[in-house]
Amino acid sequence: VGNPLVRAAQLALGCLVVDLLGMLLVLLAPHPLQVTGRALQSHPWQSLIVGLLAGLLGLVGLPVLAITLIGLPLAAGASLLLLGALALGLGAAASVLGQRLLGGVGSRRARPTLSLTTGLLILTLGTGVPCLGVPLLALAGTWGLGAVLLTRFGRTPFQPAPPRVL
Repeated sequence: VGNPLVRAAQLALGCLVVDLLGMLLVLLAPHPLQVTGRALQSHPWQSLIVGLLAGLLGLVGLPVLAITLIGLPLAAGASLLLLGALALGLGAAASVLGQRLLGGVGSRRARPTLSLTTGLLILTLGTGVPCLGVPLLALAGTWGLGAVLLTRFGRTPFQPAPPRVL
């Protein structure tokens, strides 16, 4: 609850840092970002379910793995891998959100940097809203994490298996 001016400055600085990290993501991994974004759009429910399962596995499995001496390095590596997947997933979710918003405004196909910046700005500003920010960020992160895992970190497009007929 502090000074509103300090809170606004923190939010502006947070937007700037998140936007710079997003631009770094666009420069370093444009193809995985696009592949993951396509999976988010074409298979939203599968992405959300896989993201929920991966998040629960990470919350439960990583501390259990870190308890043992042998599992500690594995837990550290898995934590870094999970954070990287979460960053790529949030970037893809922000990019899809930005494309949707800019597509509604009138630009047919926005550049990746503009759509990512717009989506990250909306997500970052949404975190400043009490009782909405954390669930919004968790939902976007879970959704993106699932798409990252479904596309194997953006390397292959996700194609669900056809149903088997016996």
